[in-house]
Amino acid sequence: MLTYRDSDIPFAGHPTYRLDTNLVNGGSNVPGAQPNTTGIVAKMRIGATSILGPTSIGSSSRIGGGRYGIEFWFRASAGVWSAGVALSCSSYVRDPTNIHIGRIWFNTTNGFAPVSLQYLNSAASYVEMLQYNAGIANFLPSGGVTDRAGNWNYVKLITDFLLDKYVSFQFNDYFVDLSAQSLRVEASVGTIDTAHFSLELNTNNTGQRVVNIGQLVATQE
Repeated sequence: MLTYRDSDIPFAGHPTYRLDTNLVNGGSNVPGAQPNTTGIVAKMRIGATSILGPTSIGSSSRIGGGRYGIEFWFRASAGVWSAGVALSCSSYVRDPTNIHIGRIWFNTTNGFAPVSLQYLNSAASYVEMLQYNAGIANFLPSGGVTDRAGNWNYVKLITDFLLDKYVSFQFNDYFVDLSAQSLRVEASVGTIDTAHFSLELNTNNTGQRVVNIGQLVATQE
């Protein structure tokens, strides 16, 4: 599997980040509830000691609450999107023993027309919020397909780690209030005092799938 800076497909005048399964079977077609480490992960981390820690350190105090967001644009750039693919985005933190995670699964069982948008609930199940006809525009020069313009989709997920709650999710022109839904909390050991924001791609077969990401940012809300 490959990840690289892609200057062939720009977004807002800048190169994008390309995730390519490269005909490799990653062994999974469901995102699960833990960090996905068998496929491809585009990730950023930001220091966030105060999220689950003390409200003050010395004479300093925590700014705001525990609301953080992951925001990006993406396009499906190649491949047959089916039940054999796990495409997701995640926002999570860890305390010394547990992970507190919010995750969205872009379920492509029916491809992108429509894609089923599902959130990970507190019981580790995925619940559908809506279906959306997102469309695909392929760029795969080896196959003679060179659509650089693409079909871009906007995503923003906001979570509240202090309350262990989702806040909201937006996909293009649709907004979903998730404030009544709890994050998934379960045992997990890893980097603490850090907020993680990522986009994940995996598959359980050798079909090639490619995603390009533009302007992936983490936000404090």
